[in-house]
Amino acid sequence: MNRTPVLTSILWISLGSAVIGCGEDDEGKDGTSGPSVILPAQVELAVFCGVTAPEPVRFVVSNSGDKPLSITSATTTGGFKVIADLPNTVQPGATLAFSIEPPAAVVGTDMVGQVKTGKLTVNTDDPQGPSEVVLRAKVGGAKLEFQTMAGAAVPKIDLISADSSCPAPATVFLKNTGTQPVTIGEFGGDYPVEAVVSSAEATTPGITATIAAGASVEYRISANDTEGCVPAGQVTYQVTGGACVSQVVLPVTQQVGGASDACFCSSGGSGT
Repeated sequence: MNRTPVLTSILWISLGSAVIGCGEDDEGKDGTSGPSVILPAQVELAVFCGVTAPEPVRFVVSNSGDKPLSITSATTTGGFKVIADLPNTVQPGATLAFSIEPPAAVVGTDMVGQVKTGKLTVNTDDPQGPSEVVLRAKVGGAKLEFQTMAGAAVPKIDLISADSSCPAPATVFLKNTGTQPVTIGEFGGDYPVEAVVSSAEATTPGITATIAAGASVEYRISANDTEGCVPAGQVTYQVTGGACVSQVVLPVTQQVGGASDACFCSSGGSGT
């Protein structure tokens, strides 16, 4: 059977966590008969940081023709997996269930908001040849950003004093701008850090905090008053839960007495 594809509007159907775009039936107009495969033009899925087994999404392939449709095989690209009872025959007017499992979000590689793409190819005896479906999986999860109280980005902290005394502590807010909660664990790096307990938006205020989506925790970063101080260092926050990173890093500089290479300070002594 020869069919002339007809360009039509796209119908978007919401199905669970997926969005499926279906093209209108483009059955031929020449009066011939035979099998005719109908399937979505696109399937959109969601994957989340920290979830190693993403939920598959189900849709159906239908036969709108007047002869049985033989589906021999199906393949995918981009790390997506197809689950279907193949090979199989679909009678006229009947359907066959397919499921697509998206690739998991990879900690340390993927980013929140990133879209993973792939393609499903379904091989049948439809005279038009193999059918293809666009596969898209958007990465969701926690996304951490250092900010001021007003919400401005904080790329780094500068601890500076004009004399040999230690610079005053600086405060920074660690905000979760993503969609999933995240847990902040141990601190590390070159400067002392403490959580401000009055930061009530954290579900577990203190050194370890679980930050809900849209919430933030305030941290106080103090000068390093030991001889092992460094003029330019960092503070690291260990991350577990729904984030695609294992740690977040905040650069910190410390300058004492106006010299860019002097960092040792003391509340009662002189800098060296």
